[in-house]
Amino acid sequence: MSDLLKKIEKVPPHEARKRGVNKENWKRERKRREIYASKSFPEPPRCNHKKNTTFRCMTIKMQDIARMHRRFYELRNKIDQDNYILQHCRIAKCSRIRLKNESRGPKNLSAEYLLCYD
Repeated sequence: MSDLLKKIEKVPPHEARKRGVNKENWKRERKRREIYASKSFPEPPRCNHKKNTTFRCMTIKMQDIARMHRRFYELRNKIDQDNYILQHCRIAKCSRIRLKNESRGPKNLSAEYLLCYD
């Protein structure tokens, strides 16, 4: 009867009978981490938007590209990476609706991607 009154306590992992679950070593989790990891260092943009005021690709410094790349790939899962992209977007309603192709409807939204300098 005294055994029934004994309080059950959690045993430390090194003293447990069963081995604990370690998801980091599972093949599926390793593959998922590799998918959302950086493949290589980014290259600077190679476009000719020097005179265009909308696209200022040539004004981006390599240091800024490397910083954004590092911050994006520090996040290890897709949801966090998508949220990071959304934090650096500005969505606006289109001021002029032009139909280029009649098979599609009019464009309702436009996205503007921003670089943050902090």
